[in-house]
Amino acid sequence: MEKIAARPAPMVRQGLTGRGWAAARRLDGPLRHVLRTCAARPATTGAAALIAYYLFCYLGDPALPGNDMQHPLGWWSWWDQGKYLDSALALARRVLTPDQHWYALGYPALAAPFLLWSRGHPFLPVNLASLLLCMAGFLAFARRAGVGRGWAVALFLLGTASSRTLFEGWLIPWNTIPTAACIWLLLAATAAHMAGERRPLLIGLLAAAIPLLRPTEAVLAVPCVLAAVAASLWPPRTQDGVAGGGRVRDVMLMAAGGLLLAVPYGLLHWRIYGLEQPPYLAVSTDIGFTFQDLGWKAYILLADPREWFLDGHGLLWPAPYVALAGAGLVVAWAHGRATGLLAVLIGLHGLLYLSYVDLLPVGLWRYFNVHYWQWALPGLALLAFLVGRDLLRWRRAPLFPLAPLAAAATLPLMLLRAVPVEVPPGTPAKMLTYAGTPPKFATTYFGDVALRDSVGEFRGVGALRAMPVPGGMRVFAMRRPFGDNPVWVAPPLGWTDGAPPVRYGIEWRIGVPCWTRLAACQRLGQSFLPAEPTF
Repeated sequence: MEKIAARPAPMVRQGLTGRGWAAARRLDGPLRHVLRTCAARPATTGAAALIAYYLFCYLGDPALPGNDMQHPLGWWSWWDQGKYLDSALALARRVLTPDQHWYALGYPALAAPFLLWSRGHPFLPVNLASLLLCMAGFLAFARRAGVGRGWAVALFLLGTASSRTLFEGWLIPWNTIPTAACIWLLLAATAAHMAGERRPLLIGLLAAAIPLLRPTEAVLAVPCVLAAVAASLWPPRTQDGVAGGGRVRDVMLMAAGGLLLAVPYGLLHWRIYGLEQPPYLAVSTDIGFTFQDLGWKAYILLADPREWFLDGHGLLWPAPYVALAGAGLVVAWAHGRATGLLAVLIGLHGLLYLSYVDLLPVGLWRYFNVHYWQWALPGLALLAFLVGRDLLRWRRAPLFPLAPLAAAATLPLMLLRAVPVEVPPGTPAKMLTYAGTPPKFATTYFGDVALRDSVGEFRGVGALRAMPVPGGMRVFAMRRPFGDNPVWVAPPLGWTDGAPPVRYGIEWRIGVPCWTRLAACQRLGQSFLPAEPTF
């Protein structure tokens, strides 16, 4: 005991430890208060965190105008984004000539007032407000689906901010950003309307706003309007078993809400374009849609494009929950009409963009075409959560054993691989490979090329896509398989005919996909494409 008492060091350590505990006790109260506040208000906490993360990513983005002195215009020097800014500037100056406008006018019109605040960042307030409104609509809808507020906030953050590359779609000006907000607000309003909380005027306004921002997404507004009309004219039975009468007034209010936006927008459109559609919409329509080889298209976009395009990742790489969401589409109907409506919209969205000819793995990340999916990703996370919760609840889940059967039926689809296999002449081919000196990427991938085979002619990017690869070039048939004896009518600039191409078809096999991280994703040496962003 004397030896222990003679040691001063432990006494010093005890004193320091005591002061540390005292400081910790002083911080304990405020820390507990902060934690309780965050737990009690997950939506406010999530929104604050999202704003902070958004501004951090926005200000540090390498493509932000002014962040790179070698490219001071940043994304305004890009072809797409430059058109948005030109249109907003023209609207602010009341220049209503068609040469100053390219896209639908809704998104530039939202940003035009903010040009008085900043010429370089007029879309920042629009995009940030759209993200927060999207979150509000998602949380309101998730509540109708029986998901708690804390879980809903986590799911929204998972679907928007879990990947820096996916979050990029909310930073760069795209008209999909306010469109996503309108879609989720419309879903929330329609779900409330179907539950008896009538919001017909708001539904009409939001349904009209979607095509004015992005015309192709009108296909997503239609089911919401039809569901709201059905709920108005044939409302569900009340608790006493008596159905309420039809409410034609609701339908008239929906139409009035739509006209409140459609009429002034139509007058502006007519003043600029006349009876013509916006140039971008005309180009997209010309490229078009096709259901040819839709399974192959889904595989290269969602799972793994490397064996065809020699590098890249599918959407499942940064968002693996999408795999479980396939089963969520099935169980959605067991959770009510609102989640059933969400399943319809996501199904339509998948068909729309998987069939869009111009959406390919080359552009998915390098040109940020993944922004086409940004409204759907939180919805896919929600569907994945619902089926996961049903699996954990087991017999207590709605319509048991629907969730286990849905998972058993859909998850094996994620193990399918579309592999290119050489096929002989006379057999339809999906891809042709040419040996030679690789041409330049821009003149090959974006060039106005044409090829004729035994069936007819392929012309333009809507019919075929060519891509340089080490040792030559690969050409993909987009609308029908290649026939025999392909001959270049308009080859890529700099390409000279050499040996006949090798023909490849599609063969489906079973294997462990690399997006699961259980199998290696080997790079196959494609050095001619623009750099892919890191995940």
